[in-house]
This record gives sequence, C-alpha cells and structure tokens, in this order.
Amino acid sequence: MASAFNAVLSEEAQALGYAEADPTADVEGFDAAAKAAILASLAFHTPVTAADVHREGITEVTIAGLPVKGEGEMGGGPWVIGGVRFAGEDG
Repeated sequence: MASAFNAVLSEEAQALGYAEADPTADVEGFDAAAKAAILASLAFHTPVTAADVHREGITEVTIAGLPVKGEGEMGGGPWVIGGVRFAGEDG
C-alpha cells in the first residue's frame, strides 16, 4: 500500500502540480499545523506556535480505517479536517 501511495504522490500529484517536490510538510500535517497556529493566534489573541498544535499525517491511513460511503453520498477518499479551540490557561 505504501508503495502505491508513494507512486501516486511522486508521479501523478507532483506532475500535476498538486504536491511539492518534497511533500513531507503536506502529508505529515506540518503545513496545516503552521496555518492553524497562525489562525488560532489571530482568533484568540494569544501566541500559538505550530508546536502547540496536535497534528497527524496521512501516511499511516489505511483503507480499513476509511469510512464507507453509501450510494449517493459524497465520496472521493479521505478528507483532511482541522479545527482549533481555546483550551484556556490550563491547556
């Protein structure tokens, strides 16, 4: 499975301009964590860094872990979802 993922990522996605030459920041969630930190800093008026943001990459996602879509439901593969919340003084 990993070799198929790498082949699609390196050949197709990069050729189409969807993936960087080194897509690690995207597939491991580092880019999203940095953006979430910026948005949280602005929204909550407090300094937030990417290190403060919990993130999980998609390299460990398996077919068995994906939700099954019924006929007529929106599909297209896994969706990357993020959110921010203010945890208060105690985190």
